[in-house]
Order: sequence, then structure tokens, then C-alpha cells
Amino acid sequence: MTITLTAEQEKFIAEQIEQGGFMSPSQAASEAFRLLQPKQERERRMEEWRREIEIGWGEAERGQLIDGPTAFKQVLYTSA
Repeated sequence: MTITLTAEQEKFIAEQIEQGGFMSPSQAASEAFRLLQPKQERERRMEEWRREIEIGWGEAERGQLIDGPTAFKQVLYTSA
């Protein structure tokens, strides 16, 4: 695989290596990917939550609601 970096990105990596932050460009790239993975996971979870909110909103618009005390009873007694 070949990755093309901008001049600015190459300069940044070279500076990081020079300052002792990394031993090689590959090590810098590995760290970048390590940091990117949690970001993607957060984005995936946010998309899941958006879908769940849309489902709940649709149910609310259709009048498929329950009152707070009933909801808490369901949560408390079904999760035990």
C-alpha cells in the first residue's frame, strides 16, 4: 500500500521523529491509526444512538408513550 502525504504532513512527521517522538515514519503512522480507531468507534455509537432516537421520536409522535413511573418500574423489575 502506498500512502501519499502532503508536504505539511511530511514536515510534521519529520519534526516528530527529530524531536524523538517516533523512531520512524511507520511508527508515527501506527500511532495515528491507533488514535483514529476510538474516534471511529465513537462515531459508530453516535449513529446507533441517532437511529434509536429516531425510533423513539416516531413512537412518541404515534402516541406510543408510557409515563415516567411505569417506565422506571419496567426498567427496575426487568433488569433484576
